[in-house]
Amino acid sequence: MDTLEQAVRDALGDCYDTYPAQIVVARYFAGMTEVLAAGQTSENEKSIPGAKFLIYSLTKSFIAAVALRLVTAGELALDAPIMRWLPRFPNADRITLRQLLQHTSGLPDYGPLQEYHEAVRRGDTPWTPEEFLCKTKVNQLRSEPGQQFSYSNVGYMLLGHLMESVRACSLAEILKNEIFEPLRLEQVFLVGSRADLGSVLLGPSPYLGSKEQPLNTYEHYDPRWVATGVIAASANEIIRFYQALFTGILLPELLLQEMMRPIMVAPMPNRPWRKPGYGLGLQVDSGYPIGNIYGHTGGGPGSSACACTVYRGDLPLTVVVFSNDENVALVEEIAIRALGITD
Repeated sequence: MDTLEQAVRDALGDCYDTYPAQIVVARYFAGMTEVLAAGQTSENEKSIPGAKFLIYSLTKSFIAAVALRLVTAGELALDAPIMRWLPRFPNADRITLRQLLQHTSGLPDYGPLQEYHEAVRRGDTPWTPEEFLCKTKVNQLRSEPGQQFSYSNVGYMLLGHLMESVRACSLAEILKNEIFEPLRLEQVFLVGSRADLGSVLLGPSPYLGSKEQPLNTYEHYDPRWVATGVIAASANEIIRFYQALFTGILLPELLLQEMMRPIMVAPMPNRPWRKPGYGLGLQVDSGYPIGNIYGHTGGGPGSSACACTVYRGDLPLTVVVFSNDENVALVEEIAIRALGITD
């Protein structure tokens, strides 16, 4: 297996010594953890291997794991219509929990909405859940539920509200009770406001400004624009979560297998995924000789993240890559190389 430094060097090429962002790479296998911090030293004192980053859509793996733990407890049912818990939601009699988890519900998304991106960049007050539902026109399904993959942040926002209605407490409390505390992830938390960004390592954001004049993410971004919720965590804590997931600590074997079973999705140009698929809150790639790669990518203002796990025999090898820039394809490439994939 290549060293982590070599994996980062290979991905960055000639700009390794001058890359302007801070990159943290962590790898765990068979009881051994390796951590590398690379890139230029930031003026921010949080630029250390144990720094917390916003993990953006990587949060979906946590939400999916919690939902499946509620299935294990008999509080939810994977293939039951969600009208049992959200009777007033449009088409709730046709959409199941599995479809929400696998992005096959047919629900629309706010990602393609120009209105959404303009509001984020202006610094508007984030939309309420009701506004997210209204502006994305959730009553107008993109496709018949269960028929095709269509990525929907709105679907995961709905998952959070569904679990809150079942447990009669906030998603933050559910995550804490079901995952953070049992795994002793003491520094992980669901970000609730702009004030929470003070403990997180974020770079300047070209998305909020421009490539030539990126804006200060701390001053110009409100994380409540992530309607699904966004977790802040260190690379080591993400590794502990994925290791617990893939060694069967969090879920029984049958539900873990359901989570890992993918449907194929469209090709992803300019990304390192060869045969991309999606399970339940997990991206899956079956195109490498090393075997199926499981994990998730996340990216947004000031941060990008990728977590990948493969099995070596019966043991999971997990790699997590964080960067305080917005180059999602780069952190994915580093993660693939850090898994030991060279072809």
